[in-house]
Amino acid sequence: MKGLDLQVRGALLGCVSMEQKPYCKLGEVLDEQARARHVRGPYNVAKHVSEATGFKVSGSSVSGYFYGRCHPPPEFNAAFVEAFSLEEDEVEQLAYAYTFGKEPPPR
Repeated sequence: MKGLDLQVRGALLGCVSMEQKPYCKLGEVLDEQARARHVRGPYNVAKHVSEATGFKVSGSSVSGYFYGRCHPPPEFNAAFVEAFSLEEDEVEQLAYAYTFGKEPPPR
Protein backbone atom coordinates (compact mmCIF):
# COMPACT_ATOMS: atom_id res chain seq x y z
CA MET A 1 0.00 0.00 0.00
CA LYS A 2 2.95 2.29 0.65
CA GLY A 3 4.09 2.12 -3.03
CA LEU A 4 0.63 3.08 -4.24
CA ASP A 5 0.58 5.99 -1.79
CA LEU A 6 3.89 7.27 -3.22
CA GLN A 7 2.59 7.03 -6.79
CA VAL A 8 -0.52 9.00 -5.92
CA ARG A 9 1.51 11.61 -4.06
CA GLY A 10 3.90 11.94 -6.99
CA ALA A 11 1.02 12.56 -9.37
CA LEU A 12 -0.55 15.07 -6.99
CA LEU A 13 2.72 16.94 -6.65
CA GLY A 14 3.04 17.28 -10.42
CA CYS A 15 5.89 14.79 -10.74
CA VAL A 16 3.99 12.96 -13.46
CA SER A 17 2.62 14.91 -16.39
CA MET A 18 0.13 13.52 -18.86
CA GLU A 19 0.30 16.71 -20.89
CA GLN A 20 2.80 17.10 -23.73
CA LYS A 21 3.90 20.37 -25.28
CA PRO A 22 3.80 20.26 -29.08
CA TYR A 23 6.93 20.64 -31.17
CA CYS A 24 7.58 23.91 -32.96
CA LYS A 25 7.43 23.83 -36.78
CA LEU A 26 11.16 23.14 -37.12
CA GLY A 27 10.84 20.39 -34.53
CA GLU A 28 7.95 18.86 -36.46
CA VAL A 29 10.04 18.80 -39.65
CA LEU A 30 13.10 17.33 -37.92
CA ASP A 31 10.94 14.71 -36.18
CA GLU A 32 9.05 13.76 -39.35
CA GLN A 33 12.24 13.39 -41.38
CA ALA A 34 13.95 11.34 -38.68
CA ARG A 35 10.89 9.11 -38.13
CA ALA A 36 10.75 8.41 -41.87
CA ARG A 37 14.14 6.76 -41.30
CA HIS A 38 13.07 4.93 -38.13
CA VAL A 39 14.74 7.26 -35.63
CA ARG A 40 12.35 8.52 -32.96
CA GLY A 41 12.81 11.26 -30.38
CA PRO A 42 15.37 14.00 -29.79
CA TYR A 43 17.86 11.86 -27.86
CA ASN A 44 17.94 9.21 -30.59
CA VAL A 45 18.27 11.91 -33.26
CA ALA A 46 21.26 13.35 -31.37
CA LYS A 47 22.85 9.92 -31.10
CA HIS A 48 22.30 9.17 -34.79
CA VAL A 49 23.68 12.54 -35.94
CA SER A 50 26.74 12.19 -33.70
CA GLU A 51 27.48 8.62 -34.75
CA ALA A 52 26.86 9.22 -38.47
CA THR A 53 28.78 12.48 -38.83
CA GLY A 54 30.95 13.04 -35.76
CA PHE A 55 29.06 16.29 -35.04
CA LYS A 56 28.77 16.59 -31.27
CA VAL A 57 25.24 17.36 -30.09
CA SER A 58 23.41 16.37 -26.93
CA GLY A 59 19.92 14.96 -26.66
CA SER A 60 19.04 17.90 -24.45
CA SER A 61 20.09 20.34 -27.20
CA VAL A 62 18.07 18.51 -29.84
CA SER A 63 15.09 18.48 -27.47
CA GLY A 64 15.43 22.26 -27.28
CA TYR A 65 15.39 22.46 -31.08
CA PHE A 66 12.28 20.26 -31.28
CA TYR A 67 10.34 22.33 -28.73
CA GLY A 68 11.60 25.72 -29.92
CA ARG A 69 13.45 26.57 -26.70
CA CYS A 70 16.58 27.31 -28.75
CA HIS A 71 17.59 27.53 -32.40
CA PRO A 72 20.10 25.03 -33.78
CA PRO A 73 23.32 26.29 -35.32
CA PRO A 74 23.62 25.88 -39.11
CA GLU A 75 26.25 23.19 -38.52
CA PHE A 76 23.60 20.99 -36.87
CA ASN A 77 21.36 21.26 -39.92
CA ALA A 78 24.24 20.30 -42.20
CA ALA A 79 25.02 17.30 -39.98
CA PHE A 80 21.32 16.34 -39.86
CA VAL A 81 21.08 16.46 -43.67
CA GLU A 82 24.18 14.29 -43.98
CA ALA A 83 23.21 11.85 -41.21
CA PHE A 84 19.74 11.21 -42.63
CA SER A 85 20.70 11.46 -46.33
CA LEU A 86 17.87 13.90 -47.03
CA GLU A 87 16.46 14.28 -50.53
CA GLU A 88 16.49 17.71 -52.19
CA ASP A 89 12.83 18.45 -51.38
CA GLU A 90 13.42 17.47 -47.73
CA VAL A 91 16.42 19.81 -47.54
CA GLU A 92 14.23 22.63 -48.89
CA GLN A 93 11.51 21.87 -46.34
CA LEU A 94 14.06 21.83 -43.51
CA ALA A 95 15.68 25.08 -44.69
CA TYR A 96 12.31 26.83 -44.92
CA ALA A 97 11.24 25.69 -41.45
CA TYR A 98 14.66 26.70 -40.07
CA THR A 99 14.50 30.16 -41.64
CA PHE A 100 10.82 31.08 -41.43
CA GLY A 101 9.37 28.68 -38.84
CA LYS A 102 6.61 27.45 -41.14
CA GLU A 103 5.84 25.18 -44.08
CA PRO A 104 7.00 26.35 -47.51
CA PRO A 105 4.26 27.63 -49.82
CA PRO A 106 2.88 25.19 -52.39
CA ARG A 107 4.61 25.18 -55.75
